[in-house]
Amino acid sequence: MGVSADCLVAFGIHVGMRAAPEQIRQWKVREQRSRLLEKAQSLLARRDHSEKELIDKLSRPSRRPSKRRGSGQDDPPDPGMVQVVIQELRERNLICDKRFATRFIQEASERRGWGEVKIRAALQAKGVEPSIGARLVQAYAERNADGVLEQACRSLEQKKWYFSRFQDQKDRRERMGRFLQRKGFKAETVRTALRRCTNQADV
Repeated sequence: MGVSADCLVAFGIHVGMRAAPEQIRQWKVREQRSRLLEKAQSLLARRDHSEKELIDKLSRPSRRPSKRRGSGQDDPPDPGMVQVVIQELRERNLICDKRFATRFIQEASERRGWGEVKIRAALQAKGVEPSIGARLVQAYAERNADGVLEQACRSLEQKKWYFSRFQDQKDRRERMGRFLQRKGFKAETVRTALRRCTNQADV
């Protein structure tokens, strides 16, 4: 078995040392914790993750190179050890679903152009407690009511080339409404955006 520097220091391992089976078991446990923690920190360095996202990724068997058979897979990590690592990350404030959700909401609204309904569904799929997601989405929408409406209108403006192909005004308006609904905007926002945008000659 390979032994990391963390394990060498923690157990005082040295060349020629004889190890009992229980010691080897402890080394393996420590090694798995170190690998999982390193993997988690690498994932978090790329972007924020919800706890569920991180648990799912840490629970997958890691691929390892093999000279004889190309690439292979290690056994799946022990679920209990995954939870130990998650708890450690939580205590070190490296993961926090509320912080993750707050950042995700802003990014989804401002960069992806999503509405409240779609953002709430996405947060739930990522494992954020529905009550937390709903409360944070509502708070964001209330603070940025004008911005949410502007985003809906901007989404229609960006698709102007498509909607202008439909000459029937009712048909065009219905298509615009369905488009905003798919983007996750609430019914009230959809109605307001349609009133504003369909009064503009260029949409």
